[in-house]
Amino acid sequence: MFGYIKPFKPDLRFCEYDIYKASYCTLCKYLGKNFGIISRLFLNYDFAFLALACLAVGEDQPEITDGRCGCNPLKKCKYCSGREEVFDTLSGVVVISVYNNLTDDIEDLPKIKALPKLLLRLLLKRAYKKAKSFCPQIDDITQSLMESQREIERKKCASIDEAAHPSSIYLSRLAQKVCSPQMADIGYYLGRWIYLIDCADDLQKDINTGEYNPLKLRFLLDGRNAGSMDEAYDYISEAISRTQVKLCYEFDALKFRRYDQIIGNVIFEGLVFEQKRVFREIAKRRLKSGKDVNK
Repeated sequence: MFGYIKPFKPDLRFCEYDIYKASYCTLCKYLGKNFGIISRLFLNYDFAFLALACLAVGEDQPEITDGRCGCNPLKKCKYCSGREEVFDTLSGVVVISVYNNLTDDIEDLPKIKALPKLLLRLLLKRAYKKAKSFCPQIDDITQSLMESQREIERKKCASIDEAAHPSSIYLSRLAQKVCSPQMADIGYYLGRWIYLIDCADDLQKDINTGEYNPLKLRFLLDGRNAGSMDEAYDYISEAISRTQVKLCYEFDALKFRRYDQIIGNVIFEGLVFEQKRVFREIAKRRLKSGKDVNK
């Protein structure tokens, strides 16, 4: 997961943002407690959203309490008191997910460029072994779906739908296992949305480095065809928007016990804002490299 799933803060009430931050800070706290301080470095907003979703569908409502940040004692934080099993499990999910992503990246990169990620994986290895023993089924799901993704990349698949499927299934199964079976469809479309937005964000980099990207293969991009680049970005932008619409539909069909306003803010506003942010950054990079995005 990549940290794209964020709330749109201007439209959240202070109390709602406190709850969202409490889910983030509590997960950070449990990462440090269960797997050491290094593991906290890998926490992102995607995992915080998953924690909030778990709290939203569970029977018991956690209490929000004040505390101090474990990394910076001068900083005040909000924490969730109760539902410890959710944060214990999700802390293991973070470590397993990050470790396997690092392994996948290392296999794709030349040895010299892979060295920083090799070091990170080494630092995380002990935590991963502990997380794997604590959440073996999560590790099995992760390994299986990452192998499916690698197979798609090996055969140079140019289908966006097929390329996005393992990520979609992964988050769907994760949401079912960690949160609730009713979260399966939201997990599926969130996984698809993340894959597509990352595909767009990384397109130019993947063209330059020769790494796999289904957009690059579908539109036969070599970095010199500006018209095809425009077509590719238009295509993926539309696919992302369609996926977000399906997410909105699934959200409307689901009954949350609590926090539906916060989750709705993420799905209806946060994802749209993040999509616009990513495509603004893409436009800036293209202009900087001398490409006219209006051609």
